[in-house]
Order: sequence, then C-alpha cells, then structure tokens
Amino acid sequence: MSDIVEPMTERSPHVPPARASDLVSGREVLLTAPTRLPPLERFRVEDIKPRPPDSKCPFCVGNEHMTNSELFRVGKGELTKPGWQIRVFPSVNPPFDGPGDVVAITNDDWRSLGFLTVSEAQNALLAAQRSVIGQVQGPEKFLRTFVLCNNRAAAGASVKHPHWQVNSTDAPSKALQRETDWARTRGENALDQHLAFAVDHGLAVTDGTASSDAIAWVDPNVRSLCFRVAPVAPARSFAEAPKSQVREVAKTMQNLLSRIYGYFGNVPYNFVLENGIAVGKAAEVHRGWSVELWCREIVPDSEGGRTNVVYGAAVAGGFEEQLTNPFELAAALREVKPVPSKVWKDLAGRQFAAAQANSIDR
Repeated sequence: MSDIVEPMTERSPHVPPARASDLVSGREVLLTAPTRLPPLERFRVEDIKPRPPDSKCPFCVGNEHMTNSELFRVGKGELTKPGWQIRVFPSVNPPFDGPGDVVAITNDDWRSLGFLTVSEAQNALLAAQRSVIGQVQGPEKFLRTFVLCNNRAAAGASVKHPHWQVNSTDAPSKALQRETDWARTRGENALDQHLAFAVDHGLAVTDGTASSDAIAWVDPNVRSLCFRVAPVAPARSFAEAPKSQVREVAKTMQNLLSRIYGYFGNVPYNFVLENGIAVGKAAEVHRGWSVELWCREIVPDSEGGRTNVVYGAAVAGGFEEQLTNPFELAAALREVKPVPSKVWKDLAGRQFAAAQANSIDR
C-alpha cells in the first residue's frame, strides 16, 4: 500500500441540499439532483397548425351521434347537433364504480385548457361544476366526485379531442384521507397551510401574495412535477363554490398552463380536481377544494435524458428526491409572459375558417 505523499487539500465549505417537508404527511424531500432547468423552448403561436374536425373522432363537431345522449351544452344549436362550444354527455364506459360524464371543453380538435381564452376556460370549469352537482345530487351517494383530465396520449388520453371526465366512486383518495386526518387531529385546514407555505417561500407561480382570489404554486413534495391551484378562501366543496370563485380558479389554471407552455412547450399533463369531502369531526375544519396538476417528461437528468430514478443517497437517507428545484422553477415560470387571450381567439378564428374551407364529408 503506497503512502499518501500530497497533503490533503482543505475541504470546501459544505452547502447542504435543500429539503422540503410535506406539511401533512411529514415526509421529507431532498431538493438535489439537477437544479438546472431545461433551456427555454421558444414558444411561437405561429407554429401551431389548426386542424379541422376529425370524421372519426366521437367528440368532434358533426359526430354528436357517436356519443351518448347529450346532457347539456354551452353555445347554440339543438341537442345532438353542431353549434356547441362545450358539450357534456354520459361516458360510454365510466372508469370507476359510479357515474361518469365527459366534458368536451372546446369544439376545436386541438385546443386544450392552456390554449383556451380566459372566458372559454371559465365556461369549461363551470360546465364541469354543473356535471359534478348533478352527480352529487343524484340518487346514489358516493364517497368522492372529481374532475379528471388526461391531456394527450402520453398522459393517458384515449381520445385526442380535448376533454375532461367527471366521475364518482367509493374508492378512497389517500391524499384526501391524509388531509382529513390532519384536520381531525390538529383542528387546522391542511389546504390553508399548504397555500401559506407556498406564498411565504416563493413557490407561487401566478401570484406571490395571498391577496389574489386564486393562486397556483409548485408543490415541493411530489416527485412527478406537480402544481396546485386553489382559491384563497375556498368554499367547502367545488359543488358549493360560487361561480365567481370557479371563474377565478379557471383563470389561474389557464394562466399557469400558458406559462408552462411558454417555457416547456406543449407538454402532456394530468389534473385532478376533487370536489372535497368533510366527514365526522373533520367536517368543521377540512374545508376547501383545489386542483393538482402533474406535468410529464419535462425534467431532464444531468445528461439531458428523462429520469424518474430515486438515487441511492436519497434512499439511504430515508428521503425522496425532487428532480428539479421547485423554488427555481417557480421563479422561472413567474418570468414567462402568458400568451394573451386575443391571440388564442384569433387563432381559433383561423381554425374555424380552415374547417369551413376543408369541410369533411360525413
């Protein structure tokens, strides 16, 4: 064994990795791994190519006969006929044990929530609320009713036309149960605590203060990059929320997605909006509803690939590991300018003109 000849160099001052604790579960997350964000993908509206309705898509205009009987619509025209802007109808195959509705959020085949105007996004969320109310007030009572979105095939969408699902089920939600347990044992509203933490620590994306009506923030405790959107003073449930509150949340969701598109491009995402439940002793303290939105495949590893690997150091230390620094991400997204609603409206007009010029024989 050879002797050490060179003197040991002096250690550099140690900078420990940042940590974030889940306020509800107590689980700690290491904010290590690449903190560098992907390079800004210059988003150009002119690169979007509007497409006319698809003759084989059951949710497109002109194919109303391919779905179950319409429940209601936003827009003009007779039921089961074109003219609608938003259309709601029962799902052919509800994925859960309760009823399921489909909300076709636009008559365009390509514009998901982030590409809608603010007023269109608000109308879509109000339509989803009406569907939720219909299920909550129905003869069968289920533990949960929620709005689900799988945007694009990579996020699990089986139909490419932008749509949401409204479902009821007796299957419990672990996340919702944790927040209910928190409320029962501490007498505090978990959602309030999450929102206050986000505002105080610079995680808010759409507003850095609690003075706005709704806020979107980066959730530092979830490995699949997750955002949350919530009203500052939410009603007890989504079904009970006044229309003004629903509109503010829709506006904030559209703003958040417009920023995400502006930074990362048109990425797949999922979101879940829980109607909210309050049972037993938690009924007076577990109040509020919120949206959780996950973005897929947008955080690179140190070599530019995609990864969801939990590194050994995190496992040995008993931590989970966040693949990007949520504080840096929130700051980066705050700098992105959302695309003005007028741009989307003008683009929708061009899409309509293209559809008229290239009408499909049915």
